[in-house]
Amino acid sequence: PTIIERTRAAGIDVPIASGDGWDEQSIAKASLESRLGNIYFSTHMFIGVDTPRMTAFVRAYRNAYGHAPANAFAGLGYDTVNLLADAIRRAGSVEPDAIRKALANTRDFIGVIGKIAYQPNSRVPRKPVAIIEVMQGARSLRWVADPGK
Repeated sequence: PTIIERTRAAGIDVPIASGDGWDEQSIAKASLESRLGNIYFSTHMFIGVDTPRMTAFVRAYRNAYGHAPANAFAGLGYDTVNLLADAIRRAGSVEPDAIRKALANTRDFIGVIGKIAYQPNSRVPRKPVAIIEVMQGARSLRWVADPGK
């Protein structure tokens, strides 16, 4: 928040962009308190997106913890555990090499954040990336880059 506030105080009004570390309530709070906008960040998926999977996840999270998830990391963690469980099931083993091979062969795992797939010889998953705008305290989904399309 300090970087954003100082940038704006210096009269710089260009869009400010960052990665998923800004998927954090303090950014929205600073934006609201200082009436700041033109702030963007990329993240795994907007927690407020209205898909059946995200709606069900947010409802279950709220029932379990008494509040909605703060950001996309809750859904990402949920998907990570389920992706690992799926790989173990497909591998038929808990041996690391078997799990690694099963993960490498993941093509259409459907999670809360969207479809997750791995390309041959890459340990970086192909999955959607959301661009979120923060404007005077409100976060909104602006665009989703879907590598599967």
